[in-house]
Amino acid sequence: MRVPEFLKEVIRSFYAPSYKHLARRPFLQSLKYMSKTLLIAVAISSLFFIPQILLIGGSIERQLSNFESLTLSANASQASALIVPSRNPWIIVDLANNRTLSEELLVIDANKVQYRMFKIKEIPRAQFKNPTEHSKNIASVVRNLAILLAPGIALLIYIRLWLKYLLMIIAMGTLFFILLDLTRYKHKYKEMLSIAAHAITPVIFIELISAPLTAIHLLPVGKFLGLNIYLTSIILFAGMMIYGIVGSFLPGKEKQKDKSE
Repeated sequence: MRVPEFLKEVIRSFYAPSYKHLARRPFLQSLKYMSKTLLIAVAISSLFFIPQILLIGGSIERQLSNFESLTLSANASQASALIVPSRNPWIIVDLANNRTLSEELLVIDANKVQYRMFKIKEIPRAQFKNPTEHSKNIASVVRNLAILLAPGIALLIYIRLWLKYLLMIIAMGTLFFILLDLTRYKHKYKEMLSIAAHAITPVIFIELISAPLTAIHLLPVGKFLGLNIYLTSIILFAGMMIYGIVGSFLPGKEKQKDKSE
């Protein structure tokens, strides 16, 4: 069975002599590889979150049972309806009028909350004022909304992660380009960025697979776009950069392999 080309590239990212070839790739091609790697890592990570999303309704229902009584009240007025996005909206909040859900995912109007699963469902807004009396319905709505919004949330997380790892690639590539510019291990700037785009592979998988469990062992040291920057990841990334840079000067048969493919 033929091994997918992308899987071969992942394997090359862990094989030092391969960096002789990977360093010469156009940076945009290496960035495309990183994007695919991140997409697969996000997909794997999402699988761990599915049970949590499915069980969130039962968790909310149990927590609401801790209250003997709970009444919520709020006053809200709108100058105009909230429509997100403005064209082909997914969500509409219009507390001044009654609306009928058509193509949207969620509509909140003056009297009810409507959302689309396999069919359109609705629940009176009044039930949200007494959540303990309607805990089963409230829990069901929250679970279903979490399922509905999960793909959009995953997409936003992917974009934020992509920007974070792009920044890390540029920062680490620039750092090693400056540090090694006067040594025998110097590379062109674009080559150093290509090395970084492949050297970050284990960082992506370790961070994303750790996310659903716990990432405290990765030692967070800061944030970027609300995402943690981990000390362990920085050290691992730097180690992979050294591994790749040294590997790019090692003799190997990577070039011959590429021709045979």
